[in-house]
Amino acid sequence: MDEAPEKRDDTVYVGKKELMVYVMAVISRLNEGRDVRIKARGKAISGAVDVTQIVKNKFFKTLQVKSFDVTTEELTGEDGTTRKVSSVLLVVGK
Repeated sequence: MDEAPEKRDDTVYVGKKELMVYVMAVISRLNEGRDVRIKARGKAISGAVDVTQIVKNKFFKTLQVKSFDVTTEELTGEDGTTRKVSSVLLVVGK
């Protein structure tokens, strides 16, 4: 029987919720001693940067951005059209 790929629980996907929801998710993962991957697409990219800065400036002064990657993803809509959307991945750790 084939197993579905596991979803990485070290990744926080930033979207439309309040920023503090994502901040708390990042903090809880950092407290477990892990690096955290913060991902966002499109309009949520600025939110991902804000989350990183809030965590760094208010909770973990020694937080380091270990990796920063900007890419373009192609998404297919329900009507079959393809569009390109920018995305960002930040990897942070203590």
